[in-house]
Amino acid sequence: MELDARRTAEGDVIVHHDAHLADGRAIVELGAHDLPEHVCSLADALDACEGMSVNIEIKNWPDDPTSTRASPSPDRS
Repeated sequence: MELDARRTAEGDVIVHHDAHLADGRAIVELGAHDLPEHVCSLADALDACEGMSVNIEIKNWPDDPTSTRASPSPDRS
């Protein structure tokens, strides 16, 4: 399984292949609460992939604004 990970404006990590939503909005400029329901967090996607081998491709832009807060890492112990 391959997941494309992108950062939101608030620093949350979500799974979405394209840098923009279908309506043209850039994911990096949106908060997680502004995303459509079908766009899930990386943590939720990893939970759904439990037991599978997962390749995570980080897809940030060089022009992404600096995150205003750090997102805590999910506890995977």
